Amino acid sequence: MDKLNRKLRDLDRAAKKRERRLRAMTAEERTAHDAWRKAHVPGSAAARATARRERGDAASFRALMDAPVAPVPKSPEQIAIAERLAELQALLEAREDEDKGVFG
Repeated sequence: MDKLNRKLRDLDRAAKKRERRLRAMTAEERTAHDAWRKAHVPGSAAARATARRERGDAASFRALMDAPVAPVPKSPEQIAIAERLAELQALLEAREDEDKGVFG
């Protein structure tokens, strides 16, 4: 029981010391301390490494998705197909305009 009480006393003493140190900090020091606390998340080294790798992967993916896509030059065959498609669509529209029937 003495060992438990000693541990609890040490934890309480450390908490009070930490509280005094935080109260004595200036606003800039407190901001820096809060940023440090946010950056130093507790956990195993493997978990931190995994999170770091995932953040890096996400950043590279965002950069890849945000990068402008270079236009792919069209081949002569693609140009010919696009022109023929436009002709056929115009022909279809003309026929639809002609053939409205009784209700047109």
